[in-house]
Amino acid sequence: MDLIDKIGAGMSLLRSRYGTSRIPLTVSIEVTRRCNADCDYCDYKGEGEEISTSELKEMLEEMAELGTRQVVLTGGEPLMRDDIGEVVSSCKDLGMDVKLNSNGALVPYRLDDIEEVDKLTVSIDGPPKVHNSLRGEESFGKAMEGIKNAKDAGISVSMTTVISTGNSDSLDWVVEKSRELGVPVNFQIAVGGGPAGNEKYGVHTLPKEEIDEKVEQLKEYKRENPELVAPSIPTLDTIKKVYVDEEEVKCGLGVIGARIERGDITHCAHSRNSSGLDEGFEEGWRELSEEPDCNYACCTGNLELSNVYGLEPRTLQEHIFMDKY
Repeated sequence: MDLIDKIGAGMSLLRSRYGTSRIPLTVSIEVTRRCNADCDYCDYKGEGEEISTSELKEMLEEMAELGTRQVVLTGGEPLMRDDIGEVVSSCKDLGMDVKLNSNGALVPYRLDDIEEVDKLTVSIDGPPKVHNSLRGEESFGKAMEGIKNAKDAGISVSMTTVISTGNSDSLDWVVEKSRELGVPVNFQIAVGGGPAGNEKYGVHTLPKEEIDEKVEQLKEYKRENPELVAPSIPTLDTIKKVYVDEEEVKCGLGVIGARIERGDITHCAHSRNSSGLDEGFEEGWRELSEEPDCNYACCTGNLELSNVYGLEPRTLQEHIFMDKY
């Protein structure tokens, strides 16, 4: 997203926050539940029907008309869809930024299909032994190969690291690998439990006192590597509020963002309410409540988005001037 697009997105953000209409500036789409990995803390194993190519294209057109600026293609493993290149091209033809989340294994074989993505995010949870123990044998080598192939092809790449009981001692290694590769890294906290949480994630969630320690560690990384490490320091402070102090925070989802999964539109993966898409994306978005009914098991990306919605200055500054998101 260039500066002109960011200015346009900023104007839309202000209209959503202070105007009378909500604009789904960013929409995450679960394009498949199939996955070729075997992550210890994940339950994506392929059940459920996928949105068809034609249905996806119709929804993308409605999103663009409503003012969506960014589409995040996620799963499962999005690259398991044969039509993923067509979906990416549709997003770009409609003037929307597109990000794609992947485990990296199929990237070398799908470079032509993802050459237009604005950001490819590959999961890396630590050094080979740690990563493989969490995501399956040989997964580390495949992820690294995916990152290197994408970079060589001129695709903008970032890493995401889920901090859990299985890799909490590997954060120094991750930051050093980020420096070595010249690839930004976004840290998340494994959370779960509750009606909308991922129970397998919950098993891997760190105790509160350790989350507190890791957040302070991440803030130090951030100060030393502002261009490489995400999220923003205000969002790291918000993580402590939510995960450690169990405070409720104002969520921007439902006002400037949403998620499509299992044939419904919802606020995020942890929301307990949703609306159907039988009448299309626009009608589903209109019916979706502005306030999410959730268990506050927020992922880091949604907390960052909420700080953007709250017009937090340092978070906004990063999104305007840095390329790691």
